[in-house]
Amino acid sequence: LYRWCSAIGIGDTIIAMRQATSSWNVSDFLKYSLPDGLYCISFILLMDALWHDSKSWARHIIILSIPLIACLHEVAQGIGIAKGTFDIADIACYVIPVIIYVIAVRR
Repeated sequence: LYRWCSAIGIGDTIIAMRQATSSWNVSDFLKYSLPDGLYCISFILLMDALWHDSKSWARHIIILSIPLIACLHEVAQGIGIAKGTFDIADIACYVIPVIIYVIAVRR
């Protein structure tokens, strides 16, 4: 990625921004869990926008596939089947967007 940035002429700017922010203390939740939740909700909203006219069960299965897979992977980490570190905050960041989506769809 840094080579690409250098190739388009913004490499020095990226380096300066990284140096300016290197001393910031960001919580692990903001660094690791929240981005996963944001990716999850963006997938849900994109699939909902693409499948908005459909009322089939397939629509709901597709929309909820990524959050379900992510939760199952997190549980697999917790029981030692998958590599990685189990974190309940990750599960919360996958489940909360689903709850918000389901409440919004019912309205």
